[in-house]
Amino acid sequence: MLGTRWKVAIAVLLGIGAIGCGSSGHGKQGADAGNPGAGGSVGSWIGRTCSYLEGTWAGNEMDPNGANQGPITMVVHDDQVAVNESVYNASLESYTLTAACKDSVTPNQITGTIMASIDPEDVGQPFYAIYELDTTTRTGRLSGLKPGATAFPTTFAAGNGQRLFVFTGWIHQSAELGQQDWRSVASSADGTKLVAVTNDFIAGGYTFTSADSGASWQQQTSTQQRWESVASSADGTKLVAATSPGYIYVSADSGVTWTQTGAQQYWSSLASSADGTNLVAVSNDFPGGGYIYTSADSGATWTQQTSTQQHWQSVASSVDGTKLVAVSSGGVVAFTGHIHTSADSGATWTQTGTQQYWQAVASSADGTKLVAVVFTDSSGAGGYIYTSADSGVTWTQRGTSQQWVSVASSADGTKLVAVALTGYIYTSADSGATWTQTGAQELWNSVASSADGTKLVAVAYGDYIYTYSSPVP
Repeated sequence: MLGTRWKVAIAVLLGIGAIGCGSSGHGKQGADAGNPGAGGSVGSWIGRTCSYLEGTWAGNEMDPNGANQGPITMVVHDDQVAVNESVYNASLESYTLTAACKDSVTPNQITGTIMASIDPEDVGQPFYAIYELDTTTRTGRLSGLKPGATAFPTTFAAGNGQRLFVFTGWIHQSAELGQQDWRSVASSADGTKLVAVTNDFIAGGYTFTSADSGASWQQQTSTQQRWESVASSADGTKLVAATSPGYIYVSADSGVTWTQTGAQQYWSSLASSADGTNLVAVSNDFPGGGYIYTSADSGATWTQQTSTQQHWQSVASSVDGTKLVAVSSGGVVAFTGHIHTSADSGATWTQTGTQQYWQAVASSADGTKLVAVVFTDSSGAGGYIYTSADSGVTWTQRGTSQQWVSVASSADGTKLVAVALTGYIYTSADSGATWTQTGAQELWNSVASSADGTKLVAVAYGDYIYTYSSPVP
């Protein structure tokens, strides 16, 4: 793969087959729901994905003409790695990562047996290589010895078949925290300050913050609570989080200290204006449902804005807090939920859209472009993504049928990201007209975006925090 003789197109771990990520159940889902390989498919993955890197080859020191010839996909998965290089349009190889899974500039080792090659004499030969990733510059390199070698390269050198690449994929960022039941995540406008909450079904969870785009995390609360949702001001200073059942908590120092506020409710979602002054929260008690509440003083006081109970699932806000949008699921009478919009900071609401099991919603900065996702339809087959370019007056169905659980938008509403439970991450660069599958299969719970849409963060149930950013120019 790395030298002139290794003209490899795709490397698939453990042989030819589906690449899926098996996991334990999540509510309605069974133990094998997240594993396309369950039931005997060769090559399915059981475990957790550390990184899913997508990018373009930037150079080949063994072949000067090999630069920028095609994409690369590199999946680092616990103690294994798979590389997809579509440069030479050839065949399959297999590798096993012997070093611990980590994303850093420290070289890691890959060893394995070549399973297929355009050079028949290479099949069955051992393969030794080292790789390193620089998550700051979003660059990496692979350096391997020729087939038949018995040791790892000691340096990254042209004679070792070095290849350079720029990656744009998802980076597993929270190894120091271990696997957690991540529930919700939010981002500052520049994507530097992040906040995430956990919610273990039995014990509850904590709040965590990052000031370096997810590279490191700090636990900010010491008492376990059933954290359900979190939101952030544009500068990441003012935060608001909710527990279910429980209270709303606000922070004015990027999560270092928290103040309890609001009434005890089954809170389901929160949203914040850019300055953190205007807040909106929705509740969803069982079986009756809940209400919409707003605050105009950074959460010090709250006002109930709706009189009819709904099973509210999600809420979003424009940057000034004037235009709001909330979605409901229908509760015990499933698939009868609606979208509701407000143009006066929640004082009045207008029902729009069709009856669906609405799960999540996001808004552009001016509240004009909206995106909402449906969790499932009446058959249980999944729902679709819907977008609006007129503040929710009309909606257009987008994407494919999935069990969508979370969605986020850039400030201009052009770049969108959505996650599906027991599915993948999907991104759009054209306001939802087309979508691209990315990332690994996990039990995704929540996703957030920077204002320009170039920095994303996603969290999964029983797993880690993942971040994505465009490559450094």
